[in-house]
Amino acid sequence: MTSLSNILFQFFLLICLYGIVKIIIEIINQRKCPEDEELKDVVLGITKKNTASADKVIRHLGICEKCQERAREIGSE
Repeated sequence: MTSLSNILFQFFLLICLYGIVKIIIEIINQRKCPEDEELKDVVLGITKKNTASADKVIRHLGICEKCQERAREIGSE
């Protein structure tokens, strides 16, 4: 019975680690600045709202002052 308990515990730990790694990868991906064209398309409304691409750029704009400035420049053109 102890062997089965250990296996279940290890399986549970692997699932937890997988979830943590997915969260870390998502955080790292949010920190990557979008390409100029991608940012421009979102700011100018060329990319439809509620798409994965637009959502990614919008989330990034929430944390990156450099890209916020880039978006303001694009919007004022």
